[in-house]
Amino acid sequence: MSLRGIALYLHAAGAGILNETGSTGTIYLFHLPASPDSIISLFPAPGAPSSGTFGYDNPSIQIRVRGTNDPRVAYNKAAEIYALLHGLHQVTLPDGTWLLKCLGMSSGPVPMGTDNNGRYEFVLRFDTEIENITIHREN
Repeated sequence: MSLRGIALYLHAAGAGILNETGSTGTIYLFHLPASPDSIISLFPAPGAPSSGTFGYDNPSIQIRVRGTNDPRVAYNKAAEIYALLHGLHQVTLPDGTWLLKCLGMSSGPVPMGTDNNGRYEFVLRFDTEIENITIHREN
């Protein structure tokens, strides 16, 4: 899965701070914490079927961006992430994943409205194609 690689890529690009060992930072994997206000959360999403013949997987990634009660905060961060990821191709992500392609499934951030605290949220979804290194054993 390229989820961690994408999070590390966003961290390296300055879009946010990934702290994998604690609860501080602004980039999170698999959850949407109550605080801080402005965060980026990455989740796996259903992707296209993979091919066992060619050695590539097609995971999709959903990225939720939450800001403040000013919608521009979350929208601008989501637009920044879209600009960083849409069309990214043929790169090795910081976790060693070979990313063949990353394409946005919409033409930019999609509004989700506000959460229970009035903070605006936007969502992005990306389809990716990554190398899947499989160990083949002869029986």
